[in-house]
Amino acid sequence: MPTCTLGPLHERGVGMSRRYVQQFADGDNVDDIYLVGGKDLSNDAAYAVVKALWENNKDLAAAYSALAAWRPARMVSKSAFIPYHPGAIRFFKEKGVWDKNMDELQAKLLAQ
Repeated sequence: MPTCTLGPLHERGVGMSRRYVQQFADGDNVDDIYLVGGKDLSNDAAYAVVKALWENNKDLAAAYSALAAWRPARMVSKSAFIPYHPGAIRFFKEKGVWDKNMDELQAKLLAQ
């Protein structure tokens, strides 16, 4: 998954996306993908979206080739530039992929 911070489902409903190329340790260049939700997106809905994307990753890649690099292991990004939705954070914490560093980044992003 090109670093999908599926959390950029934030209550402020920030703009659609910013795409850029990031060089990864394995030498692959990929475009990051950000999914952004509107301010009225409920915590439960954001949780359900992230869960569906996490659990159906392979099927999504088969349906849309650009998502082939969109892996669950990269859905939480320390380089995120828009805040994560609380519902997405809840899911990521349950999966054990959200840590104290992400809490700090989230606080910083929300303060902007």
